[in-house]
Amino acid sequence: KKKEVEPLSQTALREFQEETGLQNSHLGYKIGVIRDRVRGRKITFYWAHRNTQEHSILHDEAIIWVELSEAVRKMKHNSEKKFLKKYITN
Repeated sequence: KKKEVEPLSQTALREFQEETGLQNSHLGYKIGVIRDRVRGRKITFYWAHRNTQEHSILHDEAIIWVELSEAVRKMKHNSEKKFLKKYITN
């Protein structure tokens, strides 16, 4: 029996909601993709989203909300920094 595959957009929304605890968010457009060959065959898809809840309800203290310009400085991996500079801050 063939296993059903979840659409990428549905996966993105589910993961966002699971990681942030924000359930009233709506997926926007796909922003871009990072293919990171240094850390294996990892492919990361980035999506815009719209949220209708206050950020204060976050359940994970490791999550913080910052301006995009500050996000570039806080990213750990060069591929992520490059992505933000290319797709978001222009």
